[in-house]
Amino acid sequence: VIAVVSLAFWFVGSILGLIQPSGIEYTIWSSTDGSEVPINNYYHLYFETQYQRFFDTVFMRNSAIFTEAPMCSFMFCFAFLVELFKKKEYNVKICILLLASIVTCISTTGYVVAIIAIFLKYLISNTGKHTVSSVLKLAIAPIVLIIIVLVMEYVFESKLQTTSGSLRVDDFVAGFKAWMLHPIMGN
Repeated sequence: VIAVVSLAFWFVGSILGLIQPSGIEYTIWSSTDGSEVPINNYYHLYFETQYQRFFDTVFMRNSAIFTEAPMCSFMFCFAFLVELFKKKEYNVKICILLLASIVTCISTTGYVVAIIAIFLKYLISNTGKHTVSSVLKLAIAPIVLIIIVLVMEYVFESKLQTTSGSLRVDDFVAGFKAWMLHPIMGN
């Protein structure tokens, strides 16, 4: 439901501008100096919290009802993984809807999770024993895996060159140093 609502408002409101925001909320979440920042909302069902710049174009990221697009992407990824791996019969329409939602969040982690999940589903899908398709799957899998690794490497390198990426690296370094102070019991 959140995916459908957010995609509708994201596309019709944020991208096409066919409907205007119904109000403004204030948050310090995305503020760089602790001051309140106004964000648009659409009937308190969808919020425009973050944008992404691509060359000379600025796109609003789909963050649905969450404080930031990566958290929104995380929730959509979780739903996608449940649909794909926990149900006996996954619903292709729901998977496509969730993938579209993940893509509109413009989140590196979401892209990586989706790509890995699809590849794993492909690998574990049952094509029968000793059939042409199972032999083909084994032959193609290493090539696909190499392509996925190369794409992920490019995406991560691109991400590390941004402010967000360098802040996350700093967080990991600080977390690792804190862990090293008490490696057995934690810190």
